[in-house]
Amino acid sequence: MMRPYFECKLCGWKTVGTSARHKLCHILGVASGECRLCPKQVDIPLEVREVLLAGLAELDAMASLKKKRKAARKTATSKLAVPKRQRLLTFTGKEDKDKIDMMYARMLIMSAVKANFMDSSFTLDFFESTFNYSPPSRKVVMGQLLDELYADTQKKVLSYMNFKNPDSFVTITMDGWQSPTGEHIRNYMWVTDEATFFFRATNAGATRPTAENIGQECIEVIDDTGPDNTAAVTSDNASAETTSWDTIRDRHEKVLATGCGCHAGSLLFKDVCQHAWPAKIIKKAVTLAKFFKHHQYCNAEIRTRTAAAHDGQSYAIILHGATRFAGSYYTMKRLAFLRTIMREISASAGFEERRFADADDISTILNDVTFWADMEKLRLFMKPLKCFIKLLDHGCNVTHHVYPGMYQVNQLWHTNMPGVPSAFHKHALKEIKHRWEWLTFPVHYISYGLSPNYHDDNIFANTKVMAGLKEVIRFFAPEEAYHQAIREFNHFKNYHSDDLYTRDEGGTIIMGMAPKAWWQLHGAQWPTLQPIAIRIFSVGTSSSASERNFSTWSHVWSNRANSLSFEMACKIVYVYTNLRQLEKLNSGEARKNHVESTWLATEIEE
Repeated sequence: MMRPYFECKLCGWKTVGTSARHKLCHILGVASGECRLCPKQVDIPLEVREVLLAGLAELDAMASLKKKRKAARKTATSKLAVPKRQRLLTFTGKEDKDKIDMMYARMLIMSAVKANFMDSSFTLDFFESTFNYSPPSRKVVMGQLLDELYADTQKKVLSYMNFKNPDSFVTITMDGWQSPTGEHIRNYMWVTDEATFFFRATNAGATRPTAENIGQECIEVIDDTGPDNTAAVTSDNASAETTSWDTIRDRHEKVLATGCGCHAGSLLFKDVCQHAWPAKIIKKAVTLAKFFKHHQYCNAEIRTRTAAAHDGQSYAIILHGATRFAGSYYTMKRLAFLRTIMREISASAGFEERRFADADDISTILNDVTFWADMEKLRLFMKPLKCFIKLLDHGCNVTHHVYPGMYQVNQLWHTNMPGVPSAFHKHALKEIKHRWEWLTFPVHYISYGLSPNYHDDNIFANTKVMAGLKEVIRFFAPEEAYHQAIREFNHFKNYHSDDLYTRDEGGTIIMGMAPKAWWQLHGAQWPTLQPIAIRIFSVGTSSSASERNFSTWSHVWSNRANSLSFEMACKIVYVYTNLRQLEKLNSGEARKNHVESTWLATEIEE
């Protein structure tokens, strides 16, 4: 690295590595240690000299304060006992050494440490000299120890799932990803109300899997999970995935196949915003966001100014990903929040000095009052849909919220409170009608009808909900049991008891538990309907768990660390994901296992 270089412009003296104080002493002719004095310091104007002397005095004050703090620390710690040297590890036998080796391997795997750390001589020297411990080699860690840790984690996961319990159901979610080596990986997750576990991944090689391939893979996963324990398979809405559902249904008739609600909601957001009016607004918003985010000066100024205005909390521009269509909502929201600061930056001297090529275009957008008013209208109009997508992205099963959630979005869009243009309003209502039919399945109707959260809703006159409810009941119940289940449903909807339904001050039902747990506790009085309800409320409506798991894959198997075999990467991801989930469950930090019916309305109002 090049050392700091200094040349006095008055006398031509050159030096390397001189401190700021020595430079000032040289220029001002102030004697200080071995500092060389400038012979031409008398040529410095008086007002400049006063400024430099003030700077020198400030440096001296800072140095004095530093000495005082150092002395105070020395005084404060002088009476503290010096800790003894770390005790060296001693092993009474091979069992102790094996236990430490497993702890070492678990630490490396759970930290996703790269191979060069394990093989480094510095790592080995540290453990040997400090703890008298010789760590196992990379070959042992990624071989024998990984296999043992993988097998032990499998036992813990299966013990938690307890598939011997007839009420223990999972939703299998799946999604695809392309590895750094160009292989098409598809992962399968077990999702329940309380937890999400990574189950398995498959490798289709360089060829993109077809619907038939995906269907056969799903059948194998269901067989290994247990058909009696699999409530549903949830995937995104790509054509290969949706076509694979027929293959799954042919083999496992009672396993429901549904599309990802988050993905469908995101596609609805995209379709609505393709209209000319929102497209123009979003284009300007993205242009503005990219400018302030990608120019270093502007980005740094935003962080500095927001930190000064919000007690040290800095904010930055948000840019959504290319396929995260609903992310444009957050871009618009953050731009509206930073509007004043961005205008201040555009009018600053630093902005002017840099002469950005597109500065005039940015200033035009910043000063366009119509743009900001229209952007706020669009943001408020799209907020209910954004909140609905967020609702479906919860880790627990929220299938019973899909129909009432879409109904609430539709009602708010009909009222058009933000006052968006009529042409765009008609376009949005047309798109939501189309996507509503495409998004909802009979399982969404019956879960709404059986949900204790919506017990007060009168659905008997809702032909669509009742048709879907009857279809699912007939699917799971034989002919005679079907009529009994319908009678029990009628009794369930007309049964009111303060012991079964907890209400808030406004009279709204607040369950405090997942619908599946409610039916397990209180459903015995409807014996034919109870097993159907327990199975229905085990059905998930989002494949986000599988998509999020690919963040772990990309962390373990990245473009720079791509020498892992698929089998080894799969084991590492299994241990990394599931041990973290088990730790959260054991420590009481697991996610909330339910979402109340009031969540969406509260989120929209905020």
